[in-house]
Amino acid sequence: MTVSFAWLERADPHRVHLQRCLLLGVFLCYPLSRSIPLDWGWENGIIENAQVAVLLAGLAFAAIAWRRGPRGGAAMLGLCVMPVWFLLASRELSWGAVFLPPLGFGPEGPVYSSRVLAYRPLSELVGYVALLVAQGVVLRYRVPVPQRERELA
Repeated sequence: MTVSFAWLERADPHRVHLQRCLLLGVFLCYPLSRSIPLDWGWENGIIENAQVAVLLAGLAFAAIAWRRGPRGGAAMLGLCVMPVWFLLASRELSWGAVFLPPLGFGPEGPVYSSRVLAYRPLSELVGYVALLVAQGVVLRYRVPVPQRERELA
């Protein structure tokens, strides 16, 4: 019996090995999750900090795409998603509450709350403004939205 990965054959041949390694990594996540220490998953733990690093890397790559690309297409798309990456990273850090001492400890680890932040009511407003700016860039520069292929050739 032959298993066909037609979608992998259409992909960039230079990235097929990377895609297969990433797919293998996804399947290995569950067994790995059974063997790592429980405190790695706590707030401000290794996994949470890795998530923030990935989100900030997305922000950095979007900024690089915007700075290096011509004004249009991918460069403007990078500019549009920068506020989204920023909001995701900020939310993952509880709007900065994780930099303060924890409010307490529970069975899932330290407890942080953004409710103790003086600027917490402004975070929602900043989020709305950032998304409105991104939408304005989309409308102003007519950022192309990728279209799905009509035929799978």
